[in-house]
Amino acid sequence: MRFHVLMTVPAIVALLSGGASAEGELFEVIRHEVDGGGTVQLFDGGPPVSEFISGNFPDEGILGFGVSDLTGIGAENSSIGASGLSTVGELSNPDPALRIITDLSVSYLGSGPDRPGGTGQAEWTSIIEFIMPVEQAEWGLNFTQGVDPGFTQNSMVTVENVTANQTLLSVTEPFGIIDEFLVAEIGDVIRVTSVFSASGTAAPNVSGLFNSGATLGMELVIPEPATIGLVALGASLCLLTRKRRGR
Repeated sequence: MRFHVLMTVPAIVALLSGGASAEGELFEVIRHEVDGGGTVQLFDGGPPVSEFISGNFPDEGILGFGVSDLTGIGAENSSIGASGLSTVGELSNPDPALRIITDLSVSYLGSGPDRPGGTGQAEWTSIIEFIMPVEQAEWGLNFTQGVDPGFTQNSMVTVENVTANQTLLSVTEPFGIIDEFLVAEIGDVIRVTSVFSASGTAAPNVSGLFNSGATLGMELVIPEPATIGLVALGASLCLLTRKRRGR
């Protein structure tokens, strides 16, 4: 299954469109490029199943793939699947914001009387570029990873100011940023690159859910000028307090 239609993933759509700004978009997305796919196979004698997607779709808010192999139809069956996702969209909460989500997962579910085991692997590269409409924005980032026994994953997230030739962030391990500011010139191009890979093999007759993968959630919020002043004032007071305590 290949998708880059908003209604295909209703949960993500609700997340992105629930606070859409009625005053028009402030963040101009100039690049939404993805390259990836996955191959999965149950050990039941059937052929492997694959799905891939590649290209640059700057006008698409959601891009991704999903592939699965099932032992049968019904509530109790074993399955192995892989999926990749890249989303970008503007919100208001109530301040204008740009939200980016990228995700890759490979998972096996051993269930029912027939548990043949299976194997899967997937890769996902997402490159999103947008133009900064302001000189600074509140920057929040949540980067999570997960891996079960028998499965592996590797991931890297990089955020760059392309115009200034500056790397703002480069991480391979789970990382979170709270109440930070992304500072740039108005018109600078910011690039967010996610490179994920995941794979795994589940042995026959094993029950349960096993998976591996990574998820990036990033949000840039344009605060009201008064908010910026309060944050700056709070930072100054904290610094002053620390200096006094250090005397």
